[in-house]
Formats: sequence, C-alpha cells, structure tokens
Amino acid sequence: MAERTLGVTIIAILGIIGAIIMVIGGIILLFVGAALVAFLGPFGALGIIGGIVVLIVGIIQFLISYGLFKMKKWALYVELILLIIGIVGSIIMMAYIGDLTQIIIIIIYAIIFYYLYTKRTLFS
Repeated sequence: MAERTLGVTIIAILGIIGAIIMVIGGIILLFVGAALVAFLGPFGALGIIGGIVVLIVGIIQFLISYGLFKMKKWALYVELILLIIGIVGSIIMMAYIGDLTQIIIIIIYAIIFYYLYTKRTLFS
C-alpha cells in the first residue's frame, strides 16, 4: 500500500467527522420522532423514519470515509460514484429550483473528484 497523501487524509477525516454528526443527528431524530408520536400520532413516526435514514446514511458515510483513510480501492470507487451523483443532483437543483449556490457545491465536488481520481493508483 502506498503512503496516504495529506489530501486523502483530510477528505477522509472530514468524512468521518460528518458521519459522526449524522449518526448523532439520526439518534436525536429517533428520540424526537418517538416523542412526537405521542402528540402527532402516525405523523410523528416520520421523525422516527427520518432518524433511521439519517443514522444509516451516517454509518455508510463512516464506512466509506474509513475505507478512504485506509486507502481501500472500493472506498475510492464508491466515493467517486457518490461525487458524480452529487454533481448531477446539484445541476438538477440548479436547473429546476434556480439555486445558484449549487455552483459552489459542484465546484467543491469536482475538485474532490479530480483529486481522488488522480490519486487512484495509490489505493489498493
């Protein structure tokens, strides 16, 4: 395995931090959703469902970011695919909603994509 670059380390650590925040947010949503069931009935269950989704996404993000940190090729490919999906999603949001702030997100995703793609030979 090749030496992990500073850029890959930063991307992985930021991903892990984001994943931890998502897991905490998912747990909070679960508790809030459970409390809302008492007041809103079935509509309160939406908070529970949202909490479960956020929790699962956070766990998946953690696994991918940890894989990047460990320089795993599977994590690189999953991350590249998710970046492409993010770019396409931002373009769609920009086109249909007119949200021009998506340009910043597209640029950030494109820079990360380019960087990781150029470092792909370092992953095993």
